[in-house]
Amino acid sequence: ALQAIETRPGFQLQLAAAEPLVRDPIAMAFDENSRLFVVEFPEYNHKHAGWKIPRQGVIRMLVDTNEDGRFDRSTVYVDKLDSPTSVACYDGGIIVAAAPDLIYCKDTDGDGRADVRKKIFSGFAISAERGGGARLNSIRWGLDHRFHLCTSFSGGQVVRLGEKDAQPLDVRNRGFE
Repeated sequence: ALQAIETRPGFQLQLAAAEPLVRDPIAMAFDENSRLFVVEFPEYNHKHAGWKIPRQGVIRMLVDTNEDGRFDRSTVYVDKLDSPTSVACYDGGIIVAAAPDLIYCKDTDGDGRADVRKKIFSGFAISAERGGGARLNSIRWGLDHRFHLCTSFSGGQVVRLGEKDAQPLDVRNRGFE
């Protein structure tokens, strides 16, 4: 595959990570420390096809310990996620899209695993009529200094958790920021 990709003069393409460090990746994000956070979601579409997949999705943290440009250490940063589809780095942690929730996770004790796991929004839907593929995805940092997410056709009635009088917001066929 590397030989089939054409690069501009002066640029090169290298493999940075592969199995067994990461498996079934569907999204990724780099943090300010050059760590790579990868969403592994082995049951994507299999779950809705009726196949029995024994494990849930996880977020792996990949690190290049010898700084040679290739990741050589992989740890599970967050596990037991239902339907994870996107990740973004923020404030020393990560934001994870795992419908019906948007979750903030952070490692505060330095062991490489998130010990903070806080749902910040909930109510995102998963569209059964579209085989489960239409769901919350694509967390991106915008030029307006906000995160933007695609809610697809699934939408949902989303509320900000932790706010006493939070009112649900219908996000069907809309972006979310």
